[in-house]
Amino acid sequence: MAQSVDSLVNEAIANNPQLKSLQSRIVASVYRSESVDYLPPPNLSVEFSQVPVDEKMFGMSNIKLLSLSQMFPLGGKLGKMSETERKNVEVIKDDYDAYKASLIAKVKMTYYSLWQIEKKIEVQQENHCIDE
Repeated sequence: MAQSVDSLVNEAIANNPQLKSLQSRIVASVYRSESVDYLPPPNLSVEFSQVPVDEKMFGMSNIKLLSLSQMFPLGGKLGKMSETERKNVEVIKDDYDAYKASLIAKVKMTYYSLWQIEKKIEVQQENHCIDE
C-alpha cells in the first residue's frame, strides 16, 4: 500500500464535510451559549397621527405616541436558557466524537479489506509463478 492507515485516517478527518459541519455547529453553539444570558435589545416605538401626504418632514407636533420598552426575563429564565445552551454544546461535541470514531472505524475496515485483497493477489501470483 502506498499510504499508511494513520495518514489515511488523518486525511479523512481533515477533509470530511460532516465533521467540518459539526465543528462549525460546536463553535456556533459556544458563541450562542455565551450570549444567551444578555438582556434582549430594547424596543423604541414612534406613532404619528394626521401627517399630510405632501409633507416631507415629520415634526414633533405630529408624534402621537413615543415609547421605549425593555424586557426583563423573570424567574431565572436567562440562567435556564444559558444552561440549556451549554448542554447543547456538550450534545454536539458528543455527536462529533461519535461520528469521528465511526469514520475512523470505516477507514480502518476499508484499509484492512484492501490489504487483504492485496495479500490474496500476492499469494495467487506466487502460486502462479510456482506452477510455471
